[in-house]
Amino acid sequence: MAMSFIAIIYEINGETSYFKLEPVTWLVLGKTNQGYEMVAKNILDAKVYSSKVVIDGIYPSNYEHSEIRAYLNNDFYNSLFNEFDRQKVVNHLTDNQASTTRDVYQMHPDRIPNPYVCRNTNDYVYLLAYVNFDQD
Repeated sequence: MAMSFIAIIYEINGETSYFKLEPVTWLVLGKTNQGYEMVAKNILDAKVYSSKVVIDGIYPSNYEHSEIRAYLNNDFYNSLFNEFDRQKVVNHLTDNQASTTRDVYQMHPDRIPNPYVCRNTNDYVYLLAYVNFDQD
């Protein structure tokens, strides 16, 4: 994979005060049948998860319809990886079931279903799930 760079622009009082270009350092989380699952060592960007309210029964925490997922798999993905690199990035089936989250609804005495889960998604870039942090 070619070296990816991230531009860091700091703004103070609406004025750009610092610009830095650094290579992205990738940490390998594990190997799958399709290749390696990796995460950037440093934070590369900060975006809102979703600014929506409940619309047609879709909650703002629904990953499938979230603004962060759209951003990661479009603008972020296309700016971080060049055309050569994008050919090597595997489309990943992201498990979005309640079992991948800290499902507080399963702790409820009536075991009510979690209204915030969504269908599994296919993503090039995705957020790590709660279970990814719960492993040794």
